[in-house]
Amino acid sequence: MVARDFKDLLQCAIPAFEALLPDPHNSQVAQLLFLLVHWHSLAKLRLHTDETLAVFKKVTICLSIELRTFANVTCTSFSTKELQHEAEACKRHQARNNASAREHRTSKRRFPQTNKRNFMPQLASIEQRQTHIRQIRTEIETQKKLDPVPDVPDQHHIIGKTQNFPVDIVPFVQRHSNDPAAADFVHKLKSHLLPHIQMMHGCSGRLDQDLDVSRFKCDCSLAHLDSNVIFKGDRFYKHMIMRLNFTSYDMRHETEVLNSRSSNRNIMMLVSEDTPSDHAYCYARVLGIFHANIIYTGPRSIDYLP
Repeated sequence: MVARDFKDLLQCAIPAFEALLPDPHNSQVAQLLFLLVHWHSLAKLRLHTDETLAVFKKVTICLSIELRTFANVTCTSFSTKELQHEAEACKRHQARNNASAREHRTSKRRFPQTNKRNFMPQLASIEQRQTHIRQIRTEIETQKKLDPVPDVPDQHHIIGKTQNFPVDIVPFVQRHSNDPAAADFVHKLKSHLLPHIQMMHGCSGRLDQDLDVSRFKCDCSLAHLDSNVIFKGDRFYKHMIMRLNFTSYDMRHETEVLNSRSSNRNIMMLVSEDTPSDHAYCYARVLGIFHANIIYTGPRSIDYLP
C-alpha cells in the first residue's frame, strides 16, 4: 500500500464506517476518521504559512487525543478474534509467497517439454532458450521508435510532432456537419491561428508566452483568412496527449497531462478579459488534440514554407 491508497481509503471511510458500532463508539470512530483526513490534507501541503502551521499543530494534538481514546476505550470495549479459516488462509498465503516454494514450479512447467528421459540437460537447454528470447525481446522494445517528450518548461504546452494520424479537413467537416461543436469549424480555427502567426512574424519569429496576442489585430473575414492561412495538404494531425506546463501554488514547476480519450478530460480556464462574465472561470471538455502545418501568405511572410 502506498500513500495515495491511504488517502483514497480515508476519503471514503467515514460513510463506510457509519453506524457500524453503537454510540458513543460510532461518534468516536467518525471523529477519528475526520481528524485523520484533516491531518493528512494539512501534511500534504507543500507551502505552509503561520496560520496553516498553527492549524496543523492543533489538529495533531486533537488527533493524538482521539487515537489514545480509540486505543484505550473503543478497542478495549470489543473482543475481536481472527476466524480460523482466515488464520489458515494467511499461513497458506505466506507459504506460497516463499521464494523456495515458488522455484520448483518453474521446473515442473518445463518438464512436459522434455522427452522424460535424460531430462536434466533438456531443462538446462530450455532455460537458456527462454533467457535468450527475453534478451531479444528487451532489445526490440528498447529499439522501438518513440516520440520523445521534450523537457521545455518555458513552453506553455507541448504537443507531439508525429503525423501518424492525419485528418482530412473536408471529410471531417462533412462528418460533423450536424454537430454544434463543429459549427463553422474551419473559419474559427483560422481566426484563432492567424493572430498567433502574425505575432510570431511581428516578433522576428519568436513566440513569447508573455506577449499579448490580442494586440495583433487582424481581418478575420472569410476571404482574408482563406488567402492568408492555408493548411498544407488540407489536413491536420491528431494526437491523444497534450502536456501543459504551469507554476503551482508553492512556486514549483508542474506539468499536467490531458488525454482526449480519458474520462477525466474536463478543464477549467480563466475567463478572457474581453468576455463579459460575472464568473471568473469557464469550463470545457477536451474533444480532441491536433496540430497543423500552416502556410502563411500574408504580410511579413518570408517564404511559403509551413
